[in-house]
Amino acid sequence: MNLRSELRLSALVLAAMSIFHFSPLYGAEFVVVSGSNEGDSNPGDGLCRTPGQFGACSLRAAVEESNALPGTDTIVLGPGSHEVLSPERVLSDHVNIEGVNAAATTLHSNGGNYRLFRVETGVVVSIRDLTLMGFGVSATPDSYGAAIDSEGSLLVTGVWFRENHASQGCGAVRSRGLLEVRASTFSGNGAGFDHGAGALCVVEGGTAAVYNSTFLGNRSYRGGAIEVFGSSSVLILWSSTFVDNVSVVPIGSPTSSVLFLNGGTVDLQRNLIVGDCVYDGGTVTSDGGNLESPGQTCLIGAPGDQPSVPAHTLDLGSLAYWGGTVPTVLLGPDSPAVDAPTSPAVCPIDDARGFPRDASCDSGAFERQPGDAVPIFSDGFETGDTSGWGLL
Repeated sequence: MNLRSELRLSALVLAAMSIFHFSPLYGAEFVVVSGSNEGDSNPGDGLCRTPGQFGACSLRAAVEESNALPGTDTIVLGPGSHEVLSPERVLSDHVNIEGVNAAATTLHSNGGNYRLFRVETGVVVSIRDLTLMGFGVSATPDSYGAAIDSEGSLLVTGVWFRENHASQGCGAVRSRGLLEVRASTFSGNGAGFDHGAGALCVVEGGTAAVYNSTFLGNRSYRGGAIEVFGSSSVLILWSSTFVDNVSVVPIGSPTSSVLFLNGGTVDLQRNLIVGDCVYDGGTVTSDGGNLESPGQTCLIGAPGDQPSVPAHTLDLGSLAYWGGTVPTVLLGPDSPAVDAPTSPAVCPIDDARGFPRDASCDSGAFERQPGDAVPIFSDGFETGDTSGWGLL
């Protein structure tokens, strides 16, 4: 990579990482206590309250009140299952949306034809510590991103994107602005026939930084997990894990992990990729430390990369709560991803669970700790890979 490309990538990384670390004017806090679909009785008065004598703070009312007030408001969702009823919640002013954790707080649709959230241009949104389940968005001119469609600046931390489905593409999230995904999990998401990506799309000049995150069991007609599309789109993918993502129909540019089309930039460091990639144009960079199984379609020969690792040697366990606030894929002690070969790639301080990484950090989202469980099966069974199975 030439100096110009290096400087461009550095600037994009700084832009993606710094947008969420400014000091905004903080506003009100709204605690959602009602499952009602009623809106706010008087948006802008500083009170989250539905109409009537016994009005209370619903999610819809909290969003409407936040949109009407200046500053960055906070919407708090307690434990339990919270339903988003049609229509989608449009976020038009800066806001933080917080749950207890992904195991305790779930925000879901009722299976109707609408997504959960849309983030408008110029808006900074933080969503953390919950599960998002947008069961389906289809049969509309814009059936992308069943959980979130963002044109603004979106920070996601400790979120489990689970079973989101969009008929045209980008099963869980479509980002056309700035996106940072920290310590989150995408599993069981699916997409349809246009833009692929069962889990995440970065399109139309968007910049996304994804690290310490897990992509498991996502499905699409192309781009099982992630699609990057557009000459100025950027994906920075560090210390993340890809397992059992599926491209359903082998036509066009199928791939199970990362589909990279029509230019742009992808940067890979210290990822664990069980699957394959398609890079169609653009620039791929890496400081190494990545592991790919079973082939070599994602890696570019950077220092410390491990290509073509046999699937039956991976020693991976199931997706579960192995500590931390989101489910992760267990890394067994005999995995070649443990204490990956030395590379210039910088290790994150913590893994997806918030546990410390050592100097020779592991590839992927999971850093194995003393006392961690050992996978019951070490032949690939828990990864969904059947190549190590016998006939008995």
